[in-house]
Amino acid sequence: MADYFTHFSCILELHTAENADQAMEIYRSLEVEYEADGFDVLFAASIGQDSPTLIWIRDDTSGDPDHAIDFVCRCAKALKLSGWWGIEWANTCSAQRRDAFGGGACVVNLTTAKVSSTISTNAWLTSKLARRAGHA
Repeated sequence: MADYFTHFSCILELHTAENADQAMEIYRSLEVEYEADGFDVLFAASIGQDSPTLIWIRDDTSGDPDHAIDFVCRCAKALKLSGWWGIEWANTCSAQRRDAFGGGACVVNLTTAKVSSTISTNAWLTSKLARRAGHA
């Protein structure tokens, strides 16, 4: 039996240690909210070891980028962040399986706390191959 994983690791710059502390409060409240809805938060967050103004966001064995994006958007709103933030992820498998590998990326406008664009490598590849097949 194969195990499927989604891996990612990125940072969110919050500019002050106070903002980073508030972001961790948002993370803890997100855990409580998701748990009340019967879900686990499928990512880990912690204040960066290199800087007290950074939040390190990563999978914990296997993660859900949508959960991390939700967290970042909540931080952007609550802390009135501006600029841009991005995340990319890799979908992997413990065994060789067709369509088990890929990934994606997402860009968030922190000023609006909205997703600006997203790409799935699987959807991109499928689209490109289908277009080529139609032109053969």
